[in-house]
Amino acid sequence: MHEDRDIRRAADGAGRSVPDAAALADSAWDSFAPRRMAELAEEFSSCRQAFIALGNENRQLIFIELLRHWGGMRVGELAACANLSRPAVSHHLRVLREVGLVDMYEVGTRSFYHVGADLALWGRMARLAGDAAGFVRQVARRAESRGEGCGGMRIG
Repeated sequence: MHEDRDIRRAADGAGRSVPDAAALADSAWDSFAPRRMAELAEEFSSCRQAFIALGNENRQLIFIELLRHWGGMRVGELAACANLSRPAVSHHLRVLREVGLVDMYEVGTRSFYHVGADLALWGRMARLAGDAAGFVRQVARRAESRGEGCGGMRIG
């Protein structure tokens, strides 16, 4: 008999039907949780280069400024906002462009940088965020229903 055949099902972050963690029997959970974590690891790996690019505080500041300015910004404007030299900003923009987070367009001789429209990348990051949030909710519901805290330790 399949242990989770008749259990309530909930939607994960991407709208897929997944087992309700609180209702899963221990053996089913012990099978489901590691498999789901491995899937999340694969999703994270597909976004890894973007996270690495955003791991630098200066690139985060540049990216935030680009999010704030519809239509894009020039290197000099970004340098002033981020309090960095133009060559430093150009380097950081190159890193962000290589992973698809930033794009550039030209008007005459002027270059404007803006948040990238790599829909595949944004889709992977959105899916990862939704799936991770869904799994964390499942873990929390299961722990709460069992009176457990982190790592399966009993509360109270």
